[in-house]
Amino acid sequence: HTKHFQTLFLRPRVCFCDSPGLVCPKLKAPTALQVLFGSYRIAQVREPYSVVRMVGEHAVPPLHQAYGLEAEGGAVWSPWSVCEALARKRGFLTKGARPETHRAANMILRDVLNGRRVVLSFLPP
Repeated sequence: HTKHFQTLFLRPRVCFCDSPGLVCPKLKAPTALQVLFGSYRIAQVREPYSVVRMVGEHAVPPLHQAYGLEAEGGAVWSPWSVCEALARKRGFLTKGARPETHRAANMILRDVLNGRRVVLSFLPP
């Protein structure tokens, strides 16, 4: 099945477009939603923390519980802090021993897209 928006040029002026479901890219749907529905590639997302925020707002169970993360000093969870804690837990560290939050964010997004660990729950319109 189609996981991402794809194009194939059949002729110089004829382009075949294939998308997953009914979500059309860049047409009134927020980019974060397009990422979660698979019509925008995770690898093309420059700033994944806003998408992680949307996941956190709609995740069942909450992200920190799904990944078994514990807040340092009872801090409030933010997309950055979830990604930082997950990076530390998984050993995603740079050469300078700083957590690779971008890599952890992409892992969360891939897990959501593939239906692992986290289920998204949206209220009906």
